[in-house]
Amino acid sequence: MRLLKRSVILRCAFHTVLSATVFLSGCPSPFDASTLSLLEDRNAPEVVFTAPAASAAFKSSLTVTGSVVDYDGDGQPRAGAFSSYISSVAYYLDGAENEALELDVSSSGGFSFTLATADYDSQITIVVTATDRNGNVGSASLTLAPDAEGPFLAITSPQERDEYGTLVTLAGYVAESSDDTSTAEIASVAYEIRGSAITGALHIDAKGAFSTRLDVSDLSGSQTVAVTATDLNGNETA
Repeated sequence: MRLLKRSVILRCAFHTVLSATVFLSGCPSPFDASTLSLLEDRNAPEVVFTAPAASAAFKSSLTVTGSVVDYDGDGQPRAGAFSSYISSVAYYLDGAENEALELDVSSSGGFSFTLATADYDSQITIVVTATDRNGNVGSASLTLAPDAEGPFLAITSPQERDEYGTLVTLAGYVAESSDDTSTAEIASVAYEIRGSAITGALHIDAKGAFSTRLDVSDLSGSQTVAVTATDLNGNETA
């Protein structure tokens, strides 16, 4: 029994030195079962990502969600207030550990954060670390690839090989993909009649539709109208 008591005191003092706190703060009194469990814990917290899936493609921004679970000395998940046993949770992009940002975590250990990723043209690895009050550190990483597909683009007017007069109606629609009709990722839509000075930007409505009339009275012969849609990741469809 004396040996057990001596062991607890020594480990408590060691914990106090590492955390640079006064002895009474590092060694709460009286000792109870939860205090002893915390002092003897050498198990690192576990970080689990819930979204997005590993290797998923990211667009101009992405939201990462997950949770942190801490384990006691017996390897059992801890119950109770999250802040009582986890001291910090942070994230960074692999290779930029010095730029780690602290995360707000819910009372149950859940976290969520959003990254602006439009400027990344190669895969990224996100690392989340969790540190418990004994200094045990757990981490997990998530590697994602940039979206490499351009927007969906359809031209409904003019038709292929239509005849033209002095005016041409240019119309169509654009979307994120053939399966996703949203336009939040569309950066711009532009047109040109190749070999001429007729160029411009196209306005799209909430559904991605565009329509404009072009003055082609100075043109003659066969002409090619080209439309280019660009998303926020820089992918183009023409």
